[in-house]
Amino acid sequence: MKATFLFFCALFYSFGLFAQAPYFTDAITKIDFSTDFQQNPQVVKKTSRIVLSPSTHPLLSQKLAIPLQNPEPFITAALQYDGPSDEQLLEQFAIRFSKDGLNWANWIPIYEDMHIPDESRQSNFTGQLIFAQATNKYFQLAIYPKANKSIEFDFIQVVFSAPGKSQKITTTTPSVNTRSVCPIPSVQYRGDWCSLGECPYGSNPAYTTVTHLIVHHSAGENVSADWAAVVRSIWHYHVDTHGWNDIGYNWLIDPNGVLYEGRPDNVRGAHFSGHNTGTLGVCVLGNFHDANPKISPSPAAIETLERLLCWKSEKENINPLATKYHASSGLHLKTIAGHRDSGSGTACPGDSLYIQLPDIRIFVDSLLHPVSIFSPIKNSGLITISPTLAQNNIQLRYTSPYHPNLHYQIIYPSGKIVQQADFQEDTAINITNFPKGMFFIKVIGKETLDIFRIIKN
Repeated sequence: MKATFLFFCALFYSFGLFAQAPYFTDAITKIDFSTDFQQNPQVVKKTSRIVLSPSTHPLLSQKLAIPLQNPEPFITAALQYDGPSDEQLLEQFAIRFSKDGLNWANWIPIYEDMHIPDESRQSNFTGQLIFAQATNKYFQLAIYPKANKSIEFDFIQVVFSAPGKSQKITTTTPSVNTRSVCPIPSVQYRGDWCSLGECPYGSNPAYTTVTHLIVHHSAGENVSADWAAVVRSIWHYHVDTHGWNDIGYNWLIDPNGVLYEGRPDNVRGAHFSGHNTGTLGVCVLGNFHDANPKISPSPAAIETLERLLCWKSEKENINPLATKYHASSGLHLKTIAGHRDSGSGTACPGDSLYIQLPDIRIFVDSLLHPVSIFSPIKNSGLITISPTLAQNNIQLRYTSPYHPNLHYQIIYPSGKIVQQADFQEDTAINITNFPKGMFFIKVIGKETLDIFRIIKN
């Protein structure tokens, strides 16, 4: 009997009769000011529009039910309104959540999603994606009217979703070009992080030649037991809330250093405030700006980011230390730049990630060149420095027939001098046995002092 039962179970699975339920569940709560907000003379119904009178006092909604049944593994929310072309209105809103309607979590301020192209900002505005625990049953909105003028809009709604628990995830190690200095890290492709096929690639993709690598943070949660579900949530938010044809980023990286495929390589994304041509967008999952105290990306995430940027720099012949004109934005940008460099007013990728970009550029260049020579810290112009083809030596060369007596010192960042010698001719310094990392070469003469920074990978 048991064997017969198992046979029919296998048969049902083979025909999809016991198929996995869809990942996503969604619901929208449209706010009705006549019932959902506490009675307040600040709210005036004006024909089909809502008017908030000037005030210094916030308006609080009633306790409202989250319209999702058994959400897993967490809830996401995004606020939308239809009103005048004033994106700053979104900053007048906050939201909070409760499991029982009595005890409330902290208010979460709502900001505009700065990835949206300027030409798309007409009357329908969307806030950033907000994450909440799946056990929450209620939410409450706060609106902070402006003190000096009325605010008008047609509607406010909150879009709720849950991405479903991830199935067993596999990570693919791409085939490696043996001639490559920087192979691409292992990847979870679309079929890995969205294994039920509910997150298709965008139709009619537009391809671009990448000249600039743009770093973002997701501004979402810093902790998750299911990062693939976080990636699905971002896909769902970009596609089904914003109406884009695919997730906005080309790549995403979680705190464990796992790399997720977004839009395929060289497909133009939607991440640089409408100036996406010529860019690759990579998003490090987490909030590295608003957290208190501020949180920095994990070492694993930074390592994957650096190796991804190295792979793309090698593939597209990008100098990671360069500044280059970006035609779409009309700006001269670092080839490895942060989203905030777009001039759109966003804080992305957060202070604690943005401040690391100079070191990331240097390390990416060091991965590309096992011995990397950088612009000298001090340079009289008398001496140049360069690696040999064998990458095991660096050479000090005079730039003119004038060869005064000089002395070099190799100094670690701690200040310890590990090697030194006098020289009067071009000199090769063997660094084969030097450990990986950064050190300095100091050249001292009667009338000169040169300092060069070296990174050995």
